[in-house]
Amino acid sequence: MSLLQFPKRESSRDGRRSECKACKSLYIRQYYQNNKDQIKNTAVKYYLQHRDIILEQSSKYGKQYYSDHKEQIQAKNRRWCENNKDRMAELNRTHHQNNKEKRYIRNNEWCKNNKGYVRYKSAKKRAQKLKATMPGYDKELKEIYKNCPQGYHVDHIIPLVHPKVSGLHVPWNLQYLTAEDNIRKSNKVEGL
Repeated sequence: MSLLQFPKRESSRDGRRSECKACKSLYIRQYYQNNKDQIKNTAVKYYLQHRDIILEQSSKYGKQYYSDHKEQIQAKNRRWCENNKDRMAELNRTHHQNNKEKRYIRNNEWCKNNKGYVRYKSAKKRAQKLKATMPGYDKELKEIYKNCPQGYHVDHIIPLVHPKVSGLHVPWNLQYLTAEDNIRKSNKVEGL
């Protein structure tokens, strides 16, 4: 057996440990298997006693690491999101469902603090709708909105605002969708 297979130990006469790396590794694995609960309880106990220090140090280290590697982390996150679009959509849907009340409160608060921007966006939307409305269909449009079932939204099949196409605000471009389906659809068009 080679001397390199024995870890260094400065306190010993020959400068090496008495057991080889493989034997020590096997011993540690067996010890862990035989004392799992005790090891976990000790770790939990230590964490609870030193929680503030651990969190402070990990937070400080994490912030420093993030600031030193910001571009790489963001690039890695973007790649993950691009490769896992379905997973991201599911995570967003779940988060949306689990935080409806918080989002509602936060959105209302934001709207109160940004009234000018909200008015601007509403006026812009009204103007786009007016530009996309063909004359002579006002009565039919009002009926469609009036007859919208409870819990449903009136949705534009081809959105009024889209980078590739622009739909019209006309009866044949409207459909009833559940609120959840309409939010999920956003301004997407099937086939594009």
